[in-house]
Amino acid sequence: MSLADRINVKTCYTRSTNVERDSGSVATIAAYHPTTRGVAVLKDVAAALGKDNQPRAWSLIGPYGSGKSTFGVFLHALLGAKDRAATEAAKVLRKRSPGLATRFRRQKPWCRVVLTGSPEPLSRRLLTALDDAASAFWQGRSGRKPRVLQDIRDATTQQDVPERHILALVDALQDALERIGAGGLLFVLDELGKFLEFEVRQPDGHMGSTYLLQELAERTYLGRK
Repeated sequence: MSLADRINVKTCYTRSTNVERDSGSVATIAAYHPTTRGVAVLKDVAAALGKDNQPRAWSLIGPYGSGKSTFGVFLHALLGAKDRAATEAAKVLRKRSPGLATRFRRQKPWCRVVLTGSPEPLSRRLLTALDDAASAFWQGRSGRKPRVLQDIRDATTQQDVPERHILALVDALQDALERIGAGGLLFVLDELGKFLEFEVRQPDGHMGSTYLLQELAERTYLGRK
């Protein structure tokens, strides 16, 4: 018997994870192994889910293949609606930390924005991701949809939308989520450096991505009034 007959690599480990493509993938979530560091970050996230003002932005830094993107997909599932992905994520986490799994299962569904970095302005990709996330969150919900959904959709068709207008849309979306008692608004940004690399190569020196990131981080720290 050869070595190849004794070793079998699961197909989920043969390609890298993409947070946009793989969000909601039950196979990706089922194959995730919460590491000690991963569980520590999840504990920090769980502790920040209350209403007290505290930092709610985290940066995961590590070498290629260390599980950063898969962690984002896993967190995306933990804070989602009680679908197959969320159920599988809770099952995986329960084996590692039952108490922590319970804390996440008690959360109401969050509106989850996911995007992967690319050589283009962050503002453009963020608007598209906001549109996708908001539409998905309100899909199938009864009642009148909030006006902000159409405002976000309209902004995706425009050129050069000011960063302040995008932040105003984020605030309006958070207000709409609060009115229906949702968990909150989650941003999962992967390959963030690609947006920054694009900006530093532009001749006008406009650092809109940096401004957007700073303002989003400030909003997570201050919380919602």
